[in-house]
Amino acid sequence: LAAGANVYKWDQEYDDYGYGKDSDGSAFSLSSRVRRHTSVTGRYLFDVSDITITDEEEASQTIKDLRGENVTSSLTSILRYDSRDHPFHTTRGAVHEVSVEYAGLGGDIEFIKYQGETGYYVPLFWVFTGHGRAAAGYIDETGKTPDWERFFLGGISTLRGVKPKDISPREDPNDPDSPLLGGEKMILFSAELLFPIGQDWGLQGVFFMDAGDIYLPGEDYDL
Repeated sequence: LAAGANVYKWDQEYDDYGYGKDSDGSAFSLSSRVRRHTSVTGRYLFDVSDITITDEEEASQTIKDLRGENVTSSLTSILRYDSRDHPFHTTRGAVHEVSVEYAGLGGDIEFIKYQGETGYYVPLFWVFTGHGRAAAGYIDETGKTPDWERFFLGGISTLRGVKPKDISPREDPNDPDSPLLGGEKMILFSAELLFPIGQDWGLQGVFFMDAGDIYLPGEDYDL
């Protein structure tokens, strides 16, 4: 059984998106292992974010509508299975996780976010390990939903070779320079071939292929 508490103050500038976000908040979690590799977690978050517009042209209209103070009060439930033989240099095992976040326990922000991820590690030959991963997400916007709660892809943990958060629907689909909005649906697939680079250094090399995209509610899935 594990309990955790987190208190934070974040001052962030999103220059590429034309706004700043100053957040004060706290989160509390409680986890319990229900089987050998399976755990359940409940987490409550209370966040107060003050939004300032730094560039009227770069900021989306949805961000402009959030100008000022926004309160988020949410509850998240997580079911996780983790049978990896090592948290960093994994050679066998699996990780599966599903979560549901409900925001709307008071406050200004309202949505329900569903996320799921699965991954397998399989020893292949010599020092090589194969890793396959798939993830998906969906947001049901029951009220005001900020851009930062929507889905973006890009960066070292999602679509490598793409700038962080650069895969997203745009405010004007016909203008490649219009503001990024984030999407309500997300899918991601990844295949990797992992190998150690110097056991004493603890480094790993990887050959990989990533695929995925972000979608608006009415769009069909298409990589």
